Amino acid sequence: MDMWGFVLHSPEVRDWHWGTAIAVVINLLTLYQATATIGQMRRIFVDRSTLGVSTITMAYYAFYFQAFLIYGIHKDALTMVGNALQFVIYIPLLVGLWKYGDRGVRRTLCFAIPTFALLPIIMFLTPWKEPFILILLGCILVTQWLVYRELRRVDGVGSFEIRFAYAFLVNAIFWFFYAVSLHDVPLMIFNPIAIVLLSMTILLYAKKKRALVK
Repeated sequence: MDMWGFVLHSPEVRDWHWGTAIAVVINLLTLYQATATIGQMRRIFVDRSTLGVSTITMAYYAFYFQAFLIYGIHKDALTMVGNALQFVIYIPLLVGLWKYGDRGVRRTLCFAIPTFALLPIIMFLTPWKEPFILILLGCILVTQWLVYRELRRVDGVGSFEIRFAYAFLVNAIFWFFYAVSLHDVPLMIFNPIAIVLLSMTILLYAKKKRALVK
């Protein structure tokens, strides 16, 4: 029996392609991303502080992931659905922001939560899901700029969890290749720009940490 031929022609290998391999990697990275988000949540509760954390960004992600869940179901993309389930983690994170944030943080949450809660509703109702997800991805770029700006604004690094930025950066790199395999234009446009913004945040964090050591 030709064992090598058997392996090559088995359904598991025969149907395997580079897009599938990238999807597997992204699923693993989603776990890392979720762990990093949990780390950011814990950092807020342990430090009892929200300094260096962008309130608008965290509130936006809580509802963006819900909209992305609906988009993933629409695209029959299990990897997207798995990634979108991270919205659950942002619920206690928002609680931490409310509990330990100052009056400005709470005022921002009072505006952001009901506003961003419309996103999954619109995604569910609109027939133009791809243009809408492109808009949402464009808004993520704005929130990532806000992360950079908030980190630059505070003394030191505040309660910002750097693993949060690392996780999103690595995910953006692999999501770009995954988008190419799916021919998903919105994701192909979004991820390279996200990589630049996240790299800026990581470099800023490293610079501030070096300054603290000195």
